[in-house]
Amino acid sequence: MTTRKPQPSWFGLSPAARLAGLGWGLLFTAALALSARYSYYTIFSRFRAYDDEGFILISLHSYFRGQPLYDQVYSCYQPGFYVLNRLMFGLSGVPLGHDSVRLLTLALWLMAALANGVLTCRLSGSKLLGLIVAVLSVRLIDQIANEPGHPQTLACVIVLALAIVFAFARDLPPRAWSLAAGALVGVLIMIKINVGAYALLAVMLILAGSTNPRLRTVLRRLLGLLLLAVPVLLMRQRLVLKGGPLVCLCLMELLALSLLFSGANP
Repeated sequence: MTTRKPQPSWFGLSPAARLAGLGWGLLFTAALALSARYSYYTIFSRFRAYDDEGFILISLHSYFRGQPLYDQVYSCYQPGFYVLNRLMFGLSGVPLGHDSVRLLTLALWLMAALANGVLTCRLSGSKLLGLIVAVLSVRLIDQIANEPGHPQTLACVIVLALAIVFAFARDLPPRAWSLAAGALVGVLIMIKINVGAYALLAVMLILAGSTNPRLRTVLRRLLGLLLLAVPVLLMRQRLVLKGGPLVCLCLMELLALSLLFSGANP
């Protein structure tokens, strides 16, 4: 049985290591302050005419008053979204309203950006690159501010958490990361079933590598075909109606299909 070496405490570090740690701490604090300032100004200065925020607030208010979902409360979202919001607002004691929903969305927005940074740092081994990606993510996903309270923000955080679980899988006991992955996929399905279905297929594609070689090849190619086909089948009409780059999407799908059946053993 191997034992881990005890990590040196802050006072046991050399002056150079302390200075480097202090520098990273200051850099992280500055990045967090700038990101929070930008996201706060953005989310409290935007309003879209279609007003998804108002629809979500009305449905949440009705659900909090005890009206049954999909009967007296119209909603196109899954019940997990309403249950989680009821738990968060109920346990915190914060009243439901425009300000509280926007602050919650802001927190999830920053969590998603931070998760991108952690994932990048883990995969690249570079703290600086991870910090840069985290800061850029705040700007690149600022469309979150268009629809405060929307379940897509919570789904984004859960998807990134799922990716982090697999990125750190080698450092975790198999039972721990498998339970975490299963729980995150289950919660995701109960919040936004379309995103959850994609996540489930992706997890199944990863886990297919643990089967015997012949079955692994069949499963990976079958799941790969599903992952390629489902987005086109589901979004084709909307992309055409909105003038989306359907040709570019089809070319990307064909490229991915050629890689999938390129003859390399996955």
